[in-house]
Amino acid sequence: MSYESDVNNPSDQIEIKETMKGQATGIICVDICAIILFTIVSIATFIISEGNIIGVIIVIFIWLAIAGLILWSYRYIRGSGKIRKFMITDAFISIQKPDVRPFRVNVSDFNSIEVRRRITGVKYTKKAFYKFTFTGPNYSSSYEIESQKDFSRKAIKKFREKLEEFSSRKGIQYSFRKRRFL
Repeated sequence: MSYESDVNNPSDQIEIKETMKGQATGIICVDICAIILFTIVSIATFIISEGNIIGVIIVIFIWLAIAGLILWSYRYIRGSGKIRKFMITDAFISIQKPDVRPFRVNVSDFNSIEVRRRITGVKYTKKAFYKFTFTGPNYSSSYEIESQKDFSRKAIKKFREKLEEFSSRKGIQYSFRKRRFL
């Protein structure tokens, strides 16, 4: 995963950019290894079963499983090479994800920021979601991102740190809460 940060801009603009290319490359390598392994297993199954109907059904099942894995991989890594961006300026805060309309909130509209981390699943199916809520008099807006899919954990942590620094500098209330759901 590439990760960039332009914190020392003269305009007090904080920008965190990244792509998820590294994650996509890893998933593609796993897919290729799975295809090679399933090809070997298919050939062995066909040879051992001597071409009878049970062997053919097992081979068809194996290739349906590999097709499902490839479809899941494609959906998961779609847009991984595109840039994701967090931006904080004196005028606005912006979050941009690929293929989704950018989120933008003006600093003058809110006086508190709440970041909530919600974890779902257990052990190997665990997912973390971060909900950024900006509230003020007559204003409320929120945006949710998924860790390791929309942004890396490192980028989210850096953004939270910069958002907290920005809040203290501007006199805006900031809070971070962790929640765990199973």
